[in-house]
Amino acid sequence: LPESRWKPTLEKHVSNMRLMFPQVQQLIPELVVPAKHTAANSKSGQAASHDVSTSSFVQWLLELSHQQRLIICIDDAQWADFESLRTLRRLLNHAEHFHGAMVLVDESGSHRLTELLQPDERMLTNQATSFNLTHIPLAPLTSITCLQLLERWAASVEMPINATVANDIVRRSSGNPFLLQEIFRTYVHYTHSG
Repeated sequence: LPESRWKPTLEKHVSNMRLMFPQVQQLIPELVVPAKHTAANSKSGQAASHDVSTSSFVQWLLELSHQQRLIICIDDAQWADFESLRTLRRLLNHAEHFHGAMVLVDESGSHRLTELLQPDERMLTNQATSFNLTHIPLAPLTSITCLQLLERWAASVEMPINATVANDIVRRSSGNPFLLQEIFRTYVHYTHSG
């Protein structure tokens, strides 16, 4: 989204969001937001700040998704804490309907994310929207497929690649197509640079 679309909505929510996410201020450094004084030292003050901040974050994403459909991608989601996943579930189950998709990359092989993101009966009875959750297991590329991709990429940049280097790149990528391409790009860059 262009800045002219996300910035006004962020400005509405930044004072509450920065209670838990102070780094959000970096997105709009010219905006001076007075610090909110809460009883941050007490457990109830921390909980209230957390709820206000995450609610503002969810509301901001909802508003953005109503301007333009969003795709939210979260890599290494297996490391997400319970509260972060609960906030994502609040976004997906919100009565105002999130317009978009969320892609969570979970390399753990467990079904923890699936279980935590499933809408529960309490949410469904509170007039919340249901969402579709699709679990797509992605297996690593085979070595043969990786080698074929490397051959194609090498031909497209007119750079021959010997079998030893190609096999080393395949081994280091562990079958991850994005990492395979990134290692290949690095190889091309350093080979051209000398």
